[in-house]
Amino acid sequence: MTSPILLQAQKESHRNLQSFTGDLTQDVDEYIERIENIGSLTNEPGEVLQILLKEKLTGQAERWFKDNQDSLTTWSTLRTCLRERFQQPWLNQTLFSTLDNRKQEAHESVNDYYDVVCRLCRRIDPKMSKQMILHFLQKGVRDEIKTNITRLMLTDNDPTPETFLKFAKIEEHVEKMNQSLDTNNTYFNRPTESYMMTSAVKSSSTAKQYINHMPRLSKPYSLNQPPVHENSNYYQPFHTSNVSQNYALNNRVRSYQGSQVTPLSPCLICGLRNHRTIECYQRQPDGCFKCGHRGHRVVQCPQVFF
Repeated sequence: MTSPILLQAQKESHRNLQSFTGDLTQDVDEYIERIENIGSLTNEPGEVLQILLKEKLTGQAERWFKDNQDSLTTWSTLRTCLRERFQQPWLNQTLFSTLDNRKQEAHESVNDYYDVVCRLCRRIDPKMSKQMILHFLQKGVRDEIKTNITRLMLTDNDPTPETFLKFAKIEEHVEKMNQSLDTNNTYFNRPTESYMMTSAVKSSSTAKQYINHMPRLSKPYSLNQPPVHENSNYYQPFHTSNVSQNYALNNRVRSYQGSQVTPLSPCLICGLRNHRTIECYQRQPDGCFKCGHRGHRVVQCPQVFF
């Protein structure tokens, strides 16, 4: 028993369907397909499809039907004769050009592409062979999966459009899985060094912890001279004006290479742990390293630490 909902949907679809007049602007193949789709809602037989079509014929199409209704006794006969009578001579050429140039879009699914090509083939020739349909399907499929589909088709002794659809779905699924793996690869999702640095210095306390855990430097970092890490094999000499001081620092850096680095005490001048007090770039040139006055050392300086 047919559902009342389907019957209501069929009536609404038939009521909203535009009448067929046989005008040049109307596509008879598309109109016949709409009638068949309305009938398929309730699996109507051919006799009902004839009635549905007859009620929508007006103008010259209605006159043609009345003149030939004695010979139009079945749905298949009516469909064939209606197509021969009102099909436009230029339509097949336009449809064939569209089919020949039809390419699968980048984001178009295999199912959608398959349905469009098969529909165009049926409109051009309802009796088009499966091999011809298969030719157009393989011609317009995306290049990224075309080679693999062609290779899989060689394993079938009698390939059909349905075989193409099955293999194309497989390749589409494999392609999506590969894209998903590339997206979820943790190597490509690691935070960059600049992002890590920005996150580490959001607050002053976090910044001090970050700096204290940095590799020990032989001399505090500045914009004019690159840092030298004592716990690495990379060495770059300092560019200072004092040649003897530069030579002494370089020798000390070499002596520390390969040795175990011990944590430093906080600098008595700036409070950081990445250099010694005597190497602090804020050190005063004369007197107390902290304040510059004479009469006491930096450990006895009355000024508080940073």
